[in-house]
Amino acid sequence: MYGRITIPSLPMLPLVSCLLDDNDYDLYTTALLFRVLRQHGYKVSSSTFNKFKDNKGKFKENLTSDAKGMLSLYEATHLRHHGEDILEEALVFSKDQLKSLVEKSSPHLTKQIINALETPLHKGMSRLEALKYISFYQEDESRNETLLLFASWILIVYNYCTNKSYATFQGLFSYTAAEFLGMEKEIAGIDTFEWLQTRPKILTAAYQIVRLKNDLIGHKV
Repeated sequence: MYGRITIPSLPMLPLVSCLLDDNDYDLYTTALLFRVLRQHGYKVSSSTFNKFKDNKGKFKENLTSDAKGMLSLYEATHLRHHGEDILEEALVFSKDQLKSLVEKSSPHLTKQIINALETPLHKGMSRLEALKYISFYQEDESRNETLLLFASWILIVYNYCTNKSYATFQGLFSYTAAEFLGMEKEIAGIDTFEWLQTRPKILTAAYQIVRLKNDLIGHKV
């Protein structure tokens, strides 16, 4: 259902609408791409959601049982512009459906729905929302363990480097190890610590990128 997404090369990104219009993505994937692209400033037409309407101009009934799709659509509607009627309709539709799906969804998805209804991603603090999402994903039975570990690690690096005025690589190494100790063994086991001991290049690269970002922010006039 959530298949591989083919992203166009960088020079083609201004034509991002083609990515959605020329592919038969499901509601979850379409809404996710729409939201991410708009968040990064790309012009994406909301008309891409017309394919999810029936011949009476209403959102298709079979979408109502797709909890992940409804959640993705709901989050996407918060990137709407003034006058985008289809996204206004989608907001009302998805919000109503999510309220009814709270009692029917799995525990981890229920938590995610409740959180979204209280604070949509676009209106929350990015670091806090990332932490929440990782905790939700951790409870997902279909989760990818490697992706979960990588996301947790990236957040650790970001938190350390943005909270320390004089962050050092050795400090980051110790901080990362300490954070991994607090995770469940299914996420960070002995193999994780053995990998960390090798001082992986990706750890060095992430540290340098975040410090550079902090330096640039610190030198803004």
